[in-house]
Amino acid sequence: MAKSILPLTNTEIKNAKPKEKDYKLFDGGGLFLLVATSGGKRWRLKYRFNNKEKIIALGTYPSISLKDAREIKDEYKTLIAKGIDPNEQKKQSKEEINIYEKKKENTFYKVSQEWLENYKSEVTENYHIKIGKALENYVYSFIKNKPIEEITRLNIIEILQDLKSKNILDTAKRVYMLLNKIYKYAVTLEYIPHNIIADIEQKIVIGKVEKNHYPTFTKKEDIKGL
Repeated sequence: MAKSILPLTNTEIKNAKPKEKDYKLFDGGGLFLLVATSGGKRWRLKYRFNNKEKIIALGTYPSISLKDAREIKDEYKTLIAKGIDPNEQKKQSKEEINIYEKKKENTFYKVSQEWLENYKSEVTENYHIKIGKALENYVYSFIKNKPIEEITRLNIIEILQDLKSKNILDTAKRVYMLLNKIYKYAVTLEYIPHNIIADIEQKIVIGKVEKNHYPTFTKKEDIKGL
C-alpha cells in the first residue's frame, strides 16, 4: 500500500532549517521542496512522461509560495495529460524569449548603420556622408530605436508624409528609395522576412513629383547671342 503524504503547511516550510545534506519536503502529487545545505529552498515537481521519470524546477521559496507552487503543479499536470512535456515546453519558451530579445536588439538604427557601412564601397565619400545625414535628418527621429521587425508600413508612410507636408517631394522620393535599399539589405540578411517598402505605392503617398522644365536654346543664332 502506497504511503500517504501529508500536505505541507506554510509554517512547516518557513521553519525548515538546513541540514548537513540537502533534503526534500513532499507535498503530494510529485511536488516537493528541496532544502539545500545553504538554506535555499527550491520547488521541484517529479513526474512521469513516456514512461520516464523527470523533474522540473518551479522556482524558489518564498518568491514562489506554497499556493503558487501547487497552481504551477496543476498547470503542468494538465499539460502532461495532453501529451505535452513541461520540460520541453519550458525549453521552447526560453528559446522563443531569446529569439524575441535578439530581435529587439536589431533596431532600425543598427541595421541601417550596418547597411550604410556596407554601402560605403559603392559610392563616393561625399555621397556616403549625404546618405548618413539624410537618415539623421529625416528618418531617425521617427524609427531610430524601434526594432526593424516591428516597424509597420504606417510608420514609413508617416515619414514620407511628413516630408510631403514640408513640400520637399524630391527629398521624400529619395528617402523612399533609401529606405527600400535598407530593407532589401535587411531581408537579404534575414533581419526581417519581407520588404514592407515594396508594398507602399510611392505615388499615392508622396504624389507625383513635378519636374521643372527650363527653356533651352535650339537656334544657332540664340547660342551665338549668348
